[in-house]
Amino acid sequence: MKFWPWSKKSIKPSGFELNKELQQVEFQSKAIRLKSLPTILNLPIADKCNLKCIMCSISVNPNAYSIHMDDKAYGKCFELFPYIETLTLEGAEVFTLPHGDGDLIDKIAKMSNEYNNLKLSALTNAQLINDKRVEYILDKFSNINISIDTPNPDVYSSIRVGGKLETLINNVNKINAAKAQAGRGRHDFPKLLFSAVVMERTFRDLPQLLRLVHELGGAYFSFQPLRKATDDVTWDNIKQEDIFSNKNLTHEYLEVLNELERVSKELGINFGDRTKGYMAQIYPELSSKTPSSSSENKTTKHELCRFAWSSLIIEPRGSVKFACCSNVILGNINTNSIEEIWNGEPAARERLNFIQGNFENCGTNCQCYFPYAGSSIGSFRPETRFF
Repeated sequence: MKFWPWSKKSIKPSGFELNKELQQVEFQSKAIRLKSLPTILNLPIADKCNLKCIMCSISVNPNAYSIHMDDKAYGKCFELFPYIETLTLEGAEVFTLPHGDGDLIDKIAKMSNEYNNLKLSALTNAQLINDKRVEYILDKFSNINISIDTPNPDVYSSIRVGGKLETLINNVNKINAAKAQAGRGRHDFPKLLFSAVVMERTFRDLPQLLRLVHELGGAYFSFQPLRKATDDVTWDNIKQEDIFSNKNLTHEYLEVLNELERVSKELGINFGDRTKGYMAQIYPELSSKTPSSSSENKTTKHELCRFAWSSLIIEPRGSVKFACCSNVILGNINTNSIEEIWNGEPAARERLNFIQGNFENCGTNCQCYFPYAGSSIGSFRPETRFF
């Protein structure tokens, strides 16, 4: 009979540690069907947003991120909480009620107090973080990723329609004040991570934005390209902002990256460039000119990616994948049990693919193996661990 840690006969106070140990053994032995459970979970919790960002489908279609999960489906996810190390909460905007109490994120934060091992993570526009939320962010979050885009208040408001850069800065400073009062520094929990979308109206200010991120106590800064990941109506409204459709702008962008690298070394703050893979698809000859490209990063041999042995991401419609760039659907949380998803044929086959060096199902954002996506394997290498 398979061992499942939440079965009544196996519940123990040390279940989290036992599961972690078993996960490591199964990863090292390259098992494709597992007795251990995932320790990383991405969960959609909010399909509404307080802003209408120009690059987001929700700006033209309020139902673009509509969540199709019922209480039973969420219940299956909650059963994993005793074994989860990092719970990443996702949504159109994870904080959607301005008074700061009543969103699912508020309820999960309270629920998480039952599990010492469980830390939260979320991406937010930071417009609705009030004192009450700062309190549980300080207690339960390992990191919070804040979308910022630009250091220019007017440009910010033109992108994040309905939001103000001043509000973001004030709310981030509340978190920093709480951290300071608790005797915590920049690299202590909760770590403040900042992210931006690279577009024509923002890319020249990336070095200045990195300085602002540093001033705001940021531990890390990442940026990704504006691309046609939205519906056609949204893309028609913003395609003129795509710098990578213009080779001259792309060359100018590379010069900005060189300055960004200099500022990064000056301030001692790392950045993650998620434009490399996208740019290399369009201009392969330019991919070696990015600042972070070095001979040691061009090797194609890396340690085995752990995501397929440790993580799940639940998508808004209930489909489930490994929480990485694999496109394989493992099942649906509305109709399948966790065991069927975690140990079904799609999961076992994709683990075997990874073991055999077959990454045909991986997308261009993969930081492990994709030929033009860089060499970091993110949270699983100690030197790049953010949470």
